[in-house]
Amino acid sequence: MKPRILLGLGNPGAEYENTPHNMGENAVRAWAAKARLELEEGDGPFLWTAVRRGARAVVPTTYMNLAGRAVSKLRSLTDFAPSELLVVTDDVWLPFGRLRLRTGGSDGGHNGLKSVAEALGTQGYPRLRIGVGPVPEHEDWADYVLRPFSPDSSEQVQGILDEVVGGINLILARGYSNAQTAINRTPEDESQNDEDPQESSEK
Repeated sequence: MKPRILLGLGNPGAEYENTPHNMGENAVRAWAAKARLELEEGDGPFLWTAVRRGARAVVPTTYMNLAGRAVSKLRSLTDFAPSELLVVTDDVWLPFGRLRLRTGGSDGGHNGLKSVAEALGTQGYPRLRIGVGPVPEHEDWADYVLRPFSPDSSEQVQGILDEVVGGINLILARGYSNAQTAINRTPEDESQNDEDPQESSEK
C-alpha cells in the first residue's frame, strides 16, 4: 500500500513557520519543492499540488487542531481510504531528528492527529513522525513546540527535512511495509551494522 495524499501538519502564519510544530508541513513543502510542484489553493481549507508519483502534497490552511476539516473536504473530492493518507507531523516524544513510520496508533496528545482521526472516524491511518524532542525540563511542551528554532539550528533542521523528503520518496517507491524498516532504523542499529558488517549481511 502506498499513499495518495501527503498531508503536512502545521499552523498558518509567519510566526509559526520556523517552529517544531510545523516540521510536518515544512517537510511536505520541501517534498513538493524538490518535485518541482506548486502548492495552490484547493477547493477547501488547504493548499495542494498536482499528482506526482501517484500522490499529491497537501497543507491545511487551518490551525493544527482543525486539520480534520481539510481531510474531510479532501475525502469528498478524491475519495481516498484512510490507508492512502500519509500524515507527516512533529513528535515531542521522539529525539530530535528521529523518524518513525507507523500505520496506526493513538494521537499521543497531538491535536492535529486527533483532528485527523475524528475526520476519518479511525486512528488506523499512516503517519510519519518527526522527532523534535526532548522538551527541556520544567518547560511546557505546548510552549516548546511553538517557539521558533534558534538560528544556530537552521542547518540541522534543514538536514532533517532532507531526510524526511527521502523517507517520503522511499514510501512512494516501496510502500509502507517495505519502507518502514529503513525509516525506523535508529543510530544504534547503524552503529551495530558498522561494527559487524558480516552479521548484518547474514540477517
